[in-house]
Amino acid sequence: MSIALFILLVSSGGYIFYLLSKLDNQRNRIFTLTMENDTLKKTSWKSRELRNISVEVLECPCVEGIVKYDTKLYFVPADWSPLLNNIKKSTKVRLLEKSRVNGRTWYYVELTTPKKLNSRGWLISEDVLSTEDIKLIT
Repeated sequence: MSIALFILLVSSGGYIFYLLSKLDNQRNRIFTLTMENDTLKKTSWKSRELRNISVEVLECPCVEGIVKYDTKLYFVPADWSPLLNNIKKSTKVRLLEKSRVNGRTWYYVELTTPKKLNSRGWLISEDVLSTEDIKLIT
């Protein structure tokens, strides 16, 4: 009887330890995400002239593209936007949307990587060779 009680206590203690470690991991993740969010908020959004933005959604018949140069993945389609990721030359991307913002064309893309952290954002169209462009070349 005492052995069964001892095993029950040890297994309960192990389970509680497991749950506490999961809780600690979640707290760390929330803390990290909060810090990243605060950093984005501190970006000088208010100092930018946001009232004169012109956004035109364009037709995007192509679905894939290849990055022509090492470039940056932006949070919003603007040069002053916070950066989400650095993209290497020859990276394949999925083209989700095409827009012209203040006269400059941008693609909203998704990186074709298994890691989904910061995998969607905006690329300047000059940095992307779309399947439509490849058909025109050939």
